[in-house]
Amino acid sequence: MSNIKRKARWNKHGVSEIIGNILILGITVTLFSSIMWFVTAMPTPQEHAYADMTSSLETHYDGTGGLAWINVTHKGGQELKNEATGIYIWINDTTLLRYKIENSTVSIGTSWTAGEVWRILLGHSVFPAGKDPSKAKISLMVTDTVKNSEVYTVTLSGGDSNTNPSPPIIGARGTTPSPTYVGDSFYYYASVIDPNNDLNKNSVYLDASSLSPSWTSLKMTDSNNDGVFTVASPLPADASWSGKIVVVNATDMGGRASIGRITLSILYKGGGGGNQYIGPFINYSSYFVNGTYPPDVNGGESGGQTGTSGTTFYYIREYDNPTVITRDFAGGERVLIEVWSDSLRNLAIENSFYLIDPLTGNHIAPTSSVNAFGYGGIFGTFHKYTYNFTAPTTSGIYPFQMLLRDNVGTVVSISDYINVNHVIYPMIQTYKLNNNTGLLEKCETFNVTDTVYLKIVTRDTDSSIINVLTGDIQVADYTGSMSSRSYRQQLTPIHWRLITARL
Repeated sequence: MSNIKRKARWNKHGVSEIIGNILILGITVTLFSSIMWFVTAMPTPQEHAYADMTSSLETHYDGTGGLAWINVTHKGGQELKNEATGIYIWINDTTLLRYKIENSTVSIGTSWTAGEVWRILLGHSVFPAGKDPSKAKISLMVTDTVKNSEVYTVTLSGGDSNTNPSPPIIGARGTTPSPTYVGDSFYYYASVIDPNNDLNKNSVYLDASSLSPSWTSLKMTDSNNDGVFTVASPLPADASWSGKIVVVNATDMGGRASIGRITLSILYKGGGGGNQYIGPFINYSSYFVNGTYPPDVNGGESGGQTGTSGTTFYYIREYDNPTVITRDFAGGERVLIEVWSDSLRNLAIENSFYLIDPLTGNHIAPTSSVNAFGYGGIFGTFHKYTYNFTAPTTSGIYPFQMLLRDNVGTVVSISDYINVNHVIYPMIQTYKLNNNTGLLEKCETFNVTDTVYLKIVTRDTDSSIINVLTGDIQVADYTGSMSSRSYRQQLTPIHWRLITARL
């Protein structure tokens, strides 16, 4: 057998493909290397804590020394924590004061949430005799000490007008009513002060060109000289404006100018439980940051302590027209109850509403011993709960009781009444003795040492009735703490009688 020899043959076409692949790989590696070098050379973005804040300064000087109240309001954004927040105050650019959230003169705890006001009082140790705080330059900065970023900076007072003239200071600003709802009319306002007392009042205007190109210079005026400037005409709220920024401008006689931004929040009406969302913040937002409740509520308590009802209040409204706050209803009319609380987080343990027959003392329909109130959402730090029912058709004054308890021990016990068809009986009114005049005064709040006088208004229906009997009388606060007295007091059939109970 002969050996078979094979001749090696070279394919030039195959060599060309290998070289091409090598070249493409080289180009790709080069491009990606360049891109990676460019990306890694870019500075990394800085982390920031975001919060919208406003501030104000109140000063007093009487010759022996000065006082300065500094108030900083958290208007919205991230919650700030005590361990990660630094608050710095400079006096005349020389004295530096360092604080934490927990150092607030009026305590807000160790976290700073939307709606809360951090306050500090600088006393005679900072402003001794001869140091007028109104003439000092006072600056403030809030920082995130973990992320090493600035949260809020403001110059509260510009310094002595003779040596250090400063521009106007634009303080608290926003919209009223606040919050603002789609379709409602509202005004812009801004607090403007000038440390040098040379503010040009004709220079204060609002640049709202972000809302309309023609609104570049809406004049703002201070009609009663209280330092608060408002736009002359109300504007209808548009949903598309929410989140947009308008700018307040102010200039003094020396031409020194300041600006202040307002971030708009326009909300839709509508809310939990199928009820129209009215909310408690209309016209009274400042009451919440001051730790109390609005003046138009039917009742409320502002405790603010762990384990109590905190700041809790309620409205009795017409269901079909929730803007009407009233206790007077026609027979068969719908009633809406709104309860607002910053401490009642849920109704897991107790959720009851009892309407009481004023003649028998029995619970009557509508009565719900479980799941009476529905959750209506949260606004700021306040939770909303709603319940609605139909008023009885029989005329009378109908007491009701609400018992609410969450799973962490917060208890709310509220008693009130509705008036059906405008009758004035049966009714219990409370009085106490004025020690100065010796006369009884109608009131609803008492000290623990007061004697409570009860005026019971009844209807004299039959002159042959010998007497009227009263049952148990109970006095309780919002947290359910109750003082009880049992009476079988005989009352002659007159229109009212006084009996007493010691709290």
